[in-house]
Amino acid sequence: GVAAGGGSAAEVDDVDLQDEEAKQDVRAAGLSEEVERLRAELSAEQQERRSAEAQASQAQGQATAARAEAATLQERARTEASRREAAAAAHTHAKEELDEAAFLARFLAFRQHMDTLLLYVPTKTAKTKTWRLSVQRRQIC
Repeated sequence: GVAAGGGSAAEVDDVDLQDEEAKQDVRAAGLSEEVERLRAELSAEQQERRSAEAQASQAQGQATAARAEAATLQERARTEASRREAAAAAHTHAKEELDEAAFLARFLAFRQHMDTLLLYVPTKTAKTKTWRLSVQRRQIC
């Protein structure tokens, strides 16, 4: 009886051991599936990160290109403004020279007219008394 009991205990141990091995195999299969799933998720996350980095790099490149283009446009605007200022200054200087020449010509004509008037003034007092005239450049030009 003891041998039969001992034999059945050994069988129970073998069955328990087989059940334990089967459970471990099931757990190992589940773990390997989970490992595969986690590897796939990790791969997908790495791919997304690489894609995001590539997009960020591309955006940074575009921003750099936009900054360079803006700097070029600003430089062109500055060059154009300085060219216009130089042209305006030259024009103003030439205009001032013309205005000065015109003023001097008119003033000379005015002085000649006044000298002519003084020659033919009817009275002696009018010749000797100082004439007060206010002459302003803007009135003559």
